[in-house]
Amino acid sequence: MAGKICLVIVCVLFFILISHKVNSQCSATSRRATETDTVNTEPTYLTSPGWKTAYYSNTDCRWELSATDVTHKIIVDVMESYFEGSPGCSYDYLGIYDGDSLTSTATKLCNNLRSGQLFVSSGQNVILRLKSDFSVNYPGFSLRYFIGTNSAGSGCTAMQTLTATSTVQYLSSPNFPDEYDTANNCEWTITSSSGTKSIRVEVIFADMLDGEVCYSDKLFIYEGTDSSGPKLAEICDSSATFIDSEVYYTTTVSAFINFVSLQSGRNRRGFLIAYNETDTVVAVASTTPSTTFSTCGSISLTITNLSTPLYITTPDYPIFYSSNLNCEWQVTGPQGSVLQIKVLDFFLENSEECFGDNVKIYDGPTSEYTRLALSCGEIGSDVNSTGNIAMLAFRSDGSTSARGFKYQVEAIGSGTPDCVNGNPTDLNATLERQYFNSATYPSNYLSGTTEQWLIYNTLSYDYEIVIETVDSRIEDSVNCEFDKVQLYEGPCTTYPTLATFCGVVEPTYTQSNGLYVLVVFTTDNTAHYRGFNISYYLQEVTTSGLTTKQIVGMIIGIVIGVIVFGVLMFLLIKKVIIPKLAKSGLGSTLSLRSRRSSSSSSSSSSDEESGKRKRRLKPIVKASKVMLRPSSKYSLKPRLPSISQKKL
Repeated sequence: MAGKICLVIVCVLFFILISHKVNSQCSATSRRATETDTVNTEPTYLTSPGWKTAYYSNTDCRWELSATDVTHKIIVDVMESYFEGSPGCSYDYLGIYDGDSLTSTATKLCNNLRSGQLFVSSGQNVILRLKSDFSVNYPGFSLRYFIGTNSAGSGCTAMQTLTATSTVQYLSSPNFPDEYDTANNCEWTITSSSGTKSIRVEVIFADMLDGEVCYSDKLFIYEGTDSSGPKLAEICDSSATFIDSEVYYTTTVSAFINFVSLQSGRNRRGFLIAYNETDTVVAVASTTPSTTFSTCGSISLTITNLSTPLYITTPDYPIFYSSNLNCEWQVTGPQGSVLQIKVLDFFLENSEECFGDNVKIYDGPTSEYTRLALSCGEIGSDVNSTGNIAMLAFRSDGSTSARGFKYQVEAIGSGTPDCVNGNPTDLNATLERQYFNSATYPSNYLSGTTEQWLIYNTLSYDYEIVIETVDSRIEDSVNCEFDKVQLYEGPCTTYPTLATFCGVVEPTYTQSNGLYVLVVFTTDNTAHYRGFNISYYLQEVTTSGLTTKQIVGMIIGIVIGVIVFGVLMFLLIKKVIIPKLAKSGLGSTLSLRSRRSSSSSSSSSSDEESGKRKRRLKPIVKASKVMLRPSSKYSLKPRLPSISQKKL
């Protein structure tokens, strides 16, 4: 074990030797700093002051870069860039000047971009300038710069054998760092000079024709002296998708490099590789298990040790992820720890309010807990959980895909969450009932005060915090506008509100969506009352997420609801439906049909009833009386026949 630890330490020290980070003098107290640096072949990393949080206002810092050889060109690879956008970059920007003065040709960045920003100087000098105004501040930039030289040798005309020593050497595509558009089939064999050590190959830079699959330019790295050995890597990234240096180790004394390109009508710059021999990594590579997880589904991951991170990526990262994915990773750390989740790379489809592809991080084992972050596009969020469990959920729709993301998740020691403001009173909830009250209870509380209590679940997510108001005498108002008690579903006021109350009430609340409850009591300068007394304790959460008391209450409510519904339906039928049917005549018809279906034993009475029905249905028409209307023109007496009409 000690030998393996030593090997790892040596490997880390070696990495420090071949790459370094500039110690920038630009800071909050030195916002007009000018620095100089001599650029080497190994990359130098530079970030803006306050990187990942916000650069400072009214900053004008400069970095003057130069190469020692007039034939060398400086490559500036901007890996991330987040600035306040403005027309013509008139507010904040990163300026890259192709020369030794600010009058040289400049390229300015003032938007939000993730990688894909590559600049190659025309000479041996470059000036970098960070300029900001007095107002809005963004995260800033992260970049690296290095010398680009053509180190292709003769490998593109015939197989070339290179000898690796402990000194780092370089290999590049033909014409690097200038662009190319030619068909190539280049081959190099790298062999250990000692004949006993393995080969370390670091891909520093790649810019080829990329896509969801490698289809044109390809860089292959194999173990051994030809392509028949195990393949360590197949790279076809463009400058937009190549993230940072990638390191590979052989388990033998040689490595085979093959670069293939086609003429496509598109210019690109190729690759740059660093290589050397080493005896430090073969054992580490064979004994260290993979801690990167990309399987899609409902995945449970466990971190067993503090400060031993794991990594979560989109499927096939950094190759474009597929459409219509729904992935969930539930990460659990040691009991009592919290999870620190950092973004190492992030590039998803961008959409308004992240309606399309997105990542959601929850402060607990499921999506029922508070959402800590919602991210899409090119900006991910670093967050810390408040407990030892967090869930990452990734969703992609059916349209645009992108490179995806890579998160580092690490368990660290717990403490007061970073978002807590002020100095709340810490309360540790257990299964035993405990109490707290307003400062002067039962005497009247003071004017214009703010008191805070932070209740912590000391057991686990299997328990919930119960808060019962024993006594409450607080100034009452509509929506508790004046004096009030507010409860939050977490340690800070940025978390969702669990409840707000005032007046003379005794409510009970439960918090099952996290390990914390923040209680805040605020008063104004008017009415004063005696305040409140509250008890708190933990109770076990059932598998359904409800307590036994809540389940019994639900069952009783359902039974009562069914009974009430039955009574209402009975009254509705009796008082409304039946009278309406009878009034419309449908009741008689229904009664007739019912009687017709009776047994034949009562046929005589049925016949009699039938006769009555027939008489009712066809009443006898009585002789009508002739009514004559009185008139002055006509006599009421019957007219006698005339003599001429008499019968002879």
